[in-house]
Amino acid sequence: MKTRSYSSYAVMAGMVTAAFTGIAATPTHAASADSTPYTITLRQENQPKISRPTLDELKAEAKRTDTSLENALDQYVAKIASKKTNVATANPDHETNVQSHVLIDDLSLAELTDLKLIAKSEGISFEEAIDRYGPQTKIDDMSAVLAKVYPDTLAGVEITNNGHAVQIGFKGEIPSEAIDLAKKLPVEVQFTGNKGFSQAELRARLQDAHKTLAGRPDVAAVDGQYDFRTGVISFQVQPKLALKAAAQQQLAQDLQPPQPENKNISIKLEVEQNIADQLDADDTYIRGGGKQTIWDTGAFCTSGFNVTNGTYYRTTAAAHCARDDAGGGLAYINGDEVNNTFTGVAKESVSSSYDLARYSRGNFVVTRTFYYDWTFKRYVYDWGTYSNIGDRICRFGRKTGATCSHVKQVGAVGTGDDGRRRANLLRPHGDGRPSSRWRR
Repeated sequence: MKTRSYSSYAVMAGMVTAAFTGIAATPTHAASADSTPYTITLRQENQPKISRPTLDELKAEAKRTDTSLENALDQYVAKIASKKTNVATANPDHETNVQSHVLIDDLSLAELTDLKLIAKSEGISFEEAIDRYGPQTKIDDMSAVLAKVYPDTLAGVEITNNGHAVQIGFKGEIPSEAIDLAKKLPVEVQFTGNKGFSQAELRARLQDAHKTLAGRPDVAAVDGQYDFRTGVISFQVQPKLALKAAAQQQLAQDLQPPQPENKNISIKLEVEQNIADQLDADDTYIRGGGKQTIWDTGAFCTSGFNVTNGTYYRTTAAAHCARDDAGGGLAYINGDEVNNTFTGVAKESVSSSYDLARYSRGNFVVTRTFYYDWTFKRYVYDWGTYSNIGDRICRFGRKTGATCSHVKQVGAVGTGDDGRRRANLLRPHGDGRPSSRWRR
């Protein structure tokens, strides 16, 4: 009954898929003095094949009835939901119009719903989106295990070739157990060994240099990321003052961090201007995707997932969504300000690492659902533990609506609107700066 939605992931450490447990770190062959990078490829034709008989039947039905696979799927879900066949009947928060929890072959309805949106976002068919990105959960599960078992040697993981391939790098020898894990994936996998650096090293050097740069009095904002394929760490710096080209070049030389002792890692820096602005039905339930408003300014944010410690229930949103002096002027609303019920909320605590804060729930009921599109809700059934470059992810915001993109960078750093340093951020494709606001 465990399913996963592309847009319902909240990153949490320590959870590992049972099918991948019990792995020890063993290289493929004895270490040698030769540190030349080498590759091992698991060809697509030799990997497991995915069987989706129900979706195949729906494709055939769609062709017979001259309709789309999306419509055929909707009709199928409505039919089995009415019979409560293979549907989780639990609705612990007693809400109405919540998406059914249905498993169709190896994909949940939540995943298929997001794949519809991904297809629309990328201009491809629903069938192609399923073919490309259906295996993403399996890939992410494996990546989480590799990161847990090989924290000091894993260099990185990237989904490539439109979801049909995966690249995995290791600092030294490629562990044989990692190859065994990859043989369970339905996509081509290319390993590269002897890269000379690990993901942990890249992130440590990135964060150390970012701390130094962000503390400079002449720097307004600084973003950074690493490329595990090349070992290059890059920074983009915005100076506090507008500078002419020659002055920008001089500042770049002054700011350039020293190169790491590990010669396989390099750092480059460029000074830019105006990068700071690039970050980026009425009921009485409080849920993710709701609207959090400061009445006297009209400013608002999209609320995040609700949280609990088992005793108390609270909601979350970006820390900058409430001024310290907002007082009773901060409210949560599910609809618009004119004809909807609202409740007052207050900021209770702020994360030391992210633009994230915990807020009181007012007099609304805290639910386990969230909006994945306008007026559409679903339960959070599961969460992911790892994000790969190339992962397709979806989000809903009160300004942007429901959109999907893919992860361009992981482990990125940046300076938030409040001037605080951020680390371990995802950078979605199309966003100029890293973001910690994408649901994973």
